[in-house]
Amino acid sequence: MKPKRSVPIRKNQRGKKRSPRVAIVDSHPCMRLGISEVLSGLGLTVLWQCGSAEQALLFAQEQAPDLMILGILLPGKCGLELIKDLKPLLPSLKILVYSMHDEEFYAERCLQAGALGYVEKVTSLDHFRKAIHALMEGSLFYSRRIANSALLRSNGRTTRTSSRENIHKVTDRELEILILMARGLDARATSENLHISHRTVQVHRNNLRIKLGFKSTAQLYAYAISAHGPGSSTNLQQPWDGRERRKQSGSS
Repeated sequence: MKPKRSVPIRKNQRGKKRSPRVAIVDSHPCMRLGISEVLSGLGLTVLWQCGSAEQALLFAQEQAPDLMILGILLPGKCGLELIKDLKPLLPSLKILVYSMHDEEFYAERCLQAGALGYVEKVTSLDHFRKAIHALMEGSLFYSRRIANSALLRSNGRTTRTSSRENIHKVTDRELEILILMARGLDARATSENLHISHRTVQVHRNNLRIKLGFKSTAQLYAYAISAHGPGSSTNLQQPWDGRERRKQSGSS
């Protein structure tokens, strides 16, 4: 077994060394507990943890962490919206999204919002540790597919096929509702989960149906389950991070 690397040591205002401080934001208590144990094993200090974006925004302003491990689906405001709220307040905060959802639908949105990394929960523990090390060293941590897609898009090009183009037209909230549909939640359960009105959920669902080109809610449900339900994730790809890009640049 390979020895675990320790993460970079930070210094406080007095120049004394201290362990990097981490916040955990995930709606599942057991997941927060497991992440906390992994972080402790890496020599990181868990500053605080919570299960909602509203709590995280409040705690982060009171006790700013160096790194945040963030889930996407949260009660009320979603993780994507939290990233957008946090970046202006804490521009140096490093955010690693740790999600059960396929990166095809969320990772590039997280990158655009300001997160430095995205890791799917189905990946190995070693992969998760590598992501933490990369972010603490100031690097990005995304798959090659997402990194290449973002690079091409910045140059006015795209690698997406027409069959996948429509999903990227939906808003972050609409995508979140689509994920909940894939999990089998009806409109009322979705409204309770997201703390929004039943009417608002219906409006988002109708917008989704129109944007994705379906004639009925039944067709939308079928698509949600096939594309975002259990077992729909694509094959995992080799991670890409900024350290590799710097090595390539240095050798050229």
